[in-house]
Amino acid sequence: MCNGMGDGALTFRGIDNVKAFTDTVEYMWTKDREIYDTISRDRVRSELFILVRKCVDEGKLILDYIKDLFKNLKSEPIYSFEVLYHLYGAEYFKGHPLIIGPYTIYNTKTHRENLLEKYPHGKVELDDLDEISLESEVIIGVVEKTRDASRANEKALLRLRQFEDTIRFMIGDIEKRYDVGIFNFNVFKRTTGILLSDEITSSTNKMSGAIKPIHLHKFPINDPEYGHDRLWEILGKKNPTELEKRIISAIAWSGKALRDEEQARALTQYVFALEALLQFQQKGSMVSPSITYQMAEFAAFIISDDLNDRLKIEKMIKSIYGIRSAIAHGGSHEVSENVIYEVFSLLKNLITTLVKNETFKDFQTIEQVGEWVKIKKYS
Repeated sequence: MCNGMGDGALTFRGIDNVKAFTDTVEYMWTKDREIYDTISRDRVRSELFILVRKCVDEGKLILDYIKDLFKNLKSEPIYSFEVLYHLYGAEYFKGHPLIIGPYTIYNTKTHRENLLEKYPHGKVELDDLDEISLESEVIIGVVEKTRDASRANEKALLRLRQFEDTIRFMIGDIEKRYDVGIFNFNVFKRTTGILLSDEITSSTNKMSGAIKPIHLHKFPINDPEYGHDRLWEILGKKNPTELEKRIISAIAWSGKALRDEEQARALTQYVFALEALLQFQQKGSMVSPSITYQMAEFAAFIISDDLNDRLKIEKMIKSIYGIRSAIAHGGSHEVSENVIYEVFSLLKNLITTLVKNETFKDFQTIEQVGEWVKIKKYS
C-alpha cells in the first residue's frame, strides 16, 4: 500500500490506494458530528497520515489507533472564534456595533476599542486587517465554536457568503448600482472599446459596479416590515426547517443572479431559485404535475387571494420558463430587463410572504405548503 521515503515520509502506491486514503479521511471527518463541527478536514487528514506511518513502522493495524485518535481530538478545548473580514460597499457610523442574526458589523475606527476590549491579545491582527485594505472601514464578524482556527474559518466563509447573497437580495438592485460584498464585491469599473471601419471610427465607454456605498445605519437591514429580521434569524439557526433551508437556497441563487451582468445567466439562476424554493416530488403519486404547472400554482396561491392576480402569476411563470427553455436549448439568449424585474419581484414576493404571513408561520416543509394549496384550490 505505501512505503517510507526518508525521514519517515510516506507515499501511497497506485491511484486506488490514494483514493482509499482520501475516502477514509472523508469518512472519519464526517462520521462523527462533533469532529466534523470542530476539526478541519486537513487536520484529520494529517492525523490519519501520521497514524498510517506509525502502523507501517510498528507493523500494527490502524484500527487499533482509531478510537484513541477520536478520543484525543475530542479532548481538545473548544474555542469561540470571531472570524472577521472586510465588508465592501457599506458604511456604518453608529456608536455601537450592528448585530444582525449571527453577524456583527463594526467600523474599524469607531469600534476599535470594543474589539480590543473583547480580544486584548488581538491588537497586531487588527492592525494587519487595517493595513490590508484602506478602501473599507467596515468589517463583519461571525462567531464559530471549534477546536482549531482552520475549521472556524471554513465554517465562517459559508456564513459570510450567505450574508453576501442575503444583503444583495434585500437591496434588490437589478441595475447593479449598489452592492455589498466580502469576497464577491461588484467593484466599480470602466470598460472601453473602439469601433473601426473604412470610413468611421468611434469609441464606447461603459461604467459598471457599485457607485455608492449602502449606509447600513439607515438601510432597513433588520426591519420586520420587510421580513428582514426573520431572514437573519433563519441564517442564525443551527437546525433550520426544510422550508427554511429552501428559503436560504432561493436567496443564495437570487443573490448570485443579482451580481451577474449577463442577463441570460441571471435568469437561469433566478429559475434555480424558484425551483429550490417550490419544486418537490409528491409522495405516493405515480404522476406528478409538470414543474412549470406546480410552480405556477404554488406561487399564485401563496402570493394572492385574487383570481385575476393568480392568473397573471401563472402566465408570468410559464413565460419565464419558456424563455429559460429557449436559453437551455440553444435558442435566443436575449433576455429583456423587464423579465429580470418580473422574476426577481416574484421571488421577493414569495419569500417575503412565506416569512411574514402568519398562515405559514408553523409550516416546516414544502409538502405542507402543497397540502395548503390543495385545500385552498378545492375549497
